[in-house]
Amino acid sequence: MKRQLVIIGNGMAATRLAQTLAARADGAFHITIIGDEPCQAYNRIQLSPVLGGEKTLAQTLLLPAQWYQQHDVTVRTGERVEAVDVRAQTLRTARGELRWDELIFATGSQATIPPLAGAGLPHVYAFRTFADVEAILAIGGPAVVIGGGVLGVEAAAALRRSGDEVTLLHRGEWLMEQQTDAFAGQQLQSQLEARGIGCVMACRIAAIRERDVVLKDGRTFAASRVVLATGVRPNIELAQRSGLECRRGIVVDRQMATALPGVSAIGECCEIDGRTWGLVAPCLRQAEVLAARLCATPGADFSWQDSGTRLKVTGIELFSAGELLADERDEQWTSWDPLAQHYRRLLLRDGKLRGVLLLGDCANAAPLTAQLGTSAPPEWLFDPSSTQPRAAGQITMTKPVLVLIGHGMVGHHFLEQCVSRNLHQQYRIVVFCEERYAAYDRVHLSEYFAGRSAESLSLVEGDFFTDNGIELRLSEPVAAIDREARVVRDAHGHETHWDKLVLATGSYPFVPPMPGHDLDGCFVYRTLDDLDRIAACASGAKRGVGDWRRPAGSGGRPMRSSSWDWKLTWWSLRRT
Repeated sequence: MKRQLVIIGNGMAATRLAQTLAARADGAFHITIIGDEPCQAYNRIQLSPVLGGEKTLAQTLLLPAQWYQQHDVTVRTGERVEAVDVRAQTLRTARGELRWDELIFATGSQATIPPLAGAGLPHVYAFRTFADVEAILAIGGPAVVIGGGVLGVEAAAALRRSGDEVTLLHRGEWLMEQQTDAFAGQQLQSQLEARGIGCVMACRIAAIRERDVVLKDGRTFAASRVVLATGVRPNIELAQRSGLECRRGIVVDRQMATALPGVSAIGECCEIDGRTWGLVAPCLRQAEVLAARLCATPGADFSWQDSGTRLKVTGIELFSAGELLADERDEQWTSWDPLAQHYRRLLLRDGKLRGVLLLGDCANAAPLTAQLGTSAPPEWLFDPSSTQPRAAGQITMTKPVLVLIGHGMVGHHFLEQCVSRNLHQQYRIVVFCEERYAAYDRVHLSEYFAGRSAESLSLVEGDFFTDNGIELRLSEPVAAIDREARVVRDAHGHETHWDKLVLATGSYPFVPPMPGHDLDGCFVYRTLDDLDRIAACASGAKRGVGDWRRPAGSGGRPMRSSSWDWKLTWWSLRRT
């Protein structure tokens, strides 16, 4: 005769338990799952994409309906357990009484509602269930999200995808302070603001009103809907009424058993050795440990190594695992690539990797997490092709070095764009210029012969380099680039390290391979130095010969112009 196994809760841990029992002992149990939500079990961590319109509820369902039929699993949706009689091994719902041989609490967590004035207004919602998402989406207009943790950031980003005005209010100094340091939190804020999300840090809320949210400093933010992302707490009320030992969660051992026979608990509602879990992966592992015990083949006790937290916002990659806060004995190795917006911080304690924080490039999240607790030289933990680690043992970071080779019109425009994006504050920028003049207007170079000065042709305004902390090395050609060592070498053999290398070396003039092109008095016409040499020689010459290249579209016809419409490839001057 099949044993009656009842699971209270229809979330991800409950579904994994049913799946594992079906795989291990199909037919040994008649499983009944009772869930208070009106729909089948879905992937709760995909609620943000549903809110943002990237997925539908159907795309987040954990199992097809036929699976439950095939494995004798009854799911009672939209039904709440009102009472449990542990001695009689029965429970009661609005539909009647149900007997059980094994009872599992998988009641999960519920949203924490802060004691704010107006928190009970009809346009204020938690962000925990599919019903919450439907209610939030049913109202248009500006939205305010309260809480800048993982859930709040995801909710704000999802709401912004609809095009509505979104403001994210957070009482902390930076976003996701449980998973990020100040630098990563600030960079995350910048990325959200670039999407049009207003972010307000270190704020205190005075009240939620019908059309806005008001802060204690008097600032107000329009809100036709307010989303509370202020944390969760284990859902233990039914367990407490049923006589189970509860602290923060339902107390269980490492085989997921409570102190009462036949009663177990898994997932976010349970507590082991004073700890609860809010991530999916450990909850699924708990379901597997319990399934093994229920099938009379108990395996290893539940244990868990931190697998990290990953932000689920399209276009923003952020991952954090292990220790976050450092003390004076810890080493912190960091790298920051302002162009790619990639940040990495590794925390080492006693020579072992204890914390990983990645923003932008999270490709190495899994291998780095696997090395938590192991001894590895910090340089091994960085991809050699990425920005090199800096500032060992320091909280502050040394600026990475950006080397620009070439300071012509394009090179200088690149520098201006760097300054406009504040990259000069995040990089130490070094510019190598082969010429003795800083960037100048090459298009109007011919006017130099008409008396225009080199200063008037210059593209550099005022003290551009001094004001912006950019190092310009004039008359410094680069002789070699060592990509493996990441250095450039000048003509004197001096080396400069780079984290980013930009080539703006322009082009050289074409010199026809005709006899005599390398004689004294033959010149190319490309730079101010070329023009100075031509002028110096012309002062004592009586005849000049030029090889001109006609502009495209001239059809080969001679053209006359008082200005320089031609490109001079070489010029020969002779004294007679």
